[in-house]
Amino acid sequence: MTGLITTHYFGGFSGGRKGILPGITDRESIRRNHAMIIDPEVDIAKTKGNPISDEMDEAAKKAGVDFLLNVVINDQKQIVKIVTGDLEQAFEVGWKACRDLYRVPFHEKADVVFACAGGYPKDVSLYQSQKTINNAKLVLKEGGTIVLISECREGIGSDTFAEWLLEASSLDELLNTKQEKIIVGGHTAVGNAKVLKKFDILVVSSIKEDELEKRFYKYAEGIEGAIDWVKNKHGSDFKSYVMPQAGLIYPCLEK
Repeated sequence: MTGLITTHYFGGFSGGRKGILPGITDRESIRRNHAMIIDPEVDIAKTKGNPISDEMDEAAKKAGVDFLLNVVINDQKQIVKIVTGDLEQAFEVGWKACRDLYRVPFHEKADVVFACAGGYPKDVSLYQSQKTINNAKLVLKEGGTIVLISECREGIGSDTFAEWLLEASSLDELLNTKQEKIIVGGHTAVGNAKVLKKFDILVVSSIKEDELEKRFYKYAEGIEGAIDWVKNKHGSDFKSYVMPQAGLIYPCLEK
């Protein structure tokens, strides 16, 4: 089994056992697994005690994977680590290498983060920008603002994701969705609601204002407009971070 190991906002890390679940499993198994995104223990870079990751491990063991070959890449898409051998042991070496490579320490949470996915194809849609959003939230105080800079030439992205956000009357409605009712695509809307409940997400993109705002996002026309919006909310002396490759880093608070 082959694959790429990187941080993943609800699976902990991609690669390894993800080649089985969701890689080759049926849609209902994927739905049930991803529906656990509502669990509070689900998080980026968390493998053990994360129910989504734990179930992926269980599925891979049942499948009887004989051999794993996974790689870790840097921001230049260069392979910096190759792990091979036993599924569980090789994957652990790989995700630890990934964690250490992507880890960026910081010492104080900010009011605002200006976050970019890193260009095409990572910012092809709002749906594909979720990793950027979920990495950016890690550096923020609760009530802070994510300024997402993402072209989104394909608009919102996933039809299911777009519809779930549009049809929900509130974020609480999404967050109170029964786990058995969460479907693939809808799980991302629920995961997004978890972020939107704590932070404002101000989007600089090609998506129209009404399309964003009726889905609980904020709209800004360009960077200058975003800065004006942020000053109006946080004052002119706000503390901020800039993340030009937000999808490729793993911010870690060090006190």
